Amino acid sequence: MGQLLWDELRTTVCRSAALSKLEDLALFVTGVGKDLTSDMTTRVIIGVLVEFTQEIMQLYPSLAVGAVSRMVRIWDTQTLDWIDQEVFLPFANGIQLLLIPVEWARGNLLMASRSFYNRKATETLQEEQTVVRGDVKLIPSKRLLKQQNPEVKKLNGSQAVVYLPDRNLVEEFRADVDKDFEAMTSEEAALRIARRNRGVA
Repeated sequence: MGQLLWDELRTTVCRSAALSKLEDLALFVTGVGKDLTSDMTTRVIIGVLVEFTQEIMQLYPSLAVGAVSRMVRIWDTQTLDWIDQEVFLPFANGIQLLLIPVEWARGNLLMASRSFYNRKATETLQEEQTVVRGDVKLIPSKRLLKQQNPEVKKLNGSQAVVYLPDRNLVEEFRADVDKDFEAMTSEEAALRIARRNRGVA
């Protein structure tokens, strides 16, 4: 997967600046979805999450019971390189814990490829293929366009590139999803954790 992502940096989508943020990978790259996006994001911000976890351990000393030290690779924003650092983290039921602020968590991926495909890629394709004859607009159906362009991430990438630099479809889409963003509540987080513990997806 690392090689796939590295190769993606050389593609037209990335070089055109349509792909400019880590969260945008899921829009264009096959195999990248919410799990991998979450894993990559956690890896990059792990230093911040370690600090947060340790602050919570101070507020709730019971979390420190059974805590163990381990070496963690952390991104150093000063040197712009990875460093190995020994950290003290909670350990429960055989699992090392890293805590995340609940307002940072989501149950789904906002920058989702299917949503971008429906709201930006096929919409722009529809606009391009609309024909005006007198007072009549002949608009191709989205259903037909989707049949003709079944590869979601491929169409997302090609349409994003076509419209740059005059129009940034990714930034338009990001503004839409940011506007609709609602942080996960503590109750929702607890329910999700309980479901996962019961083996429910």
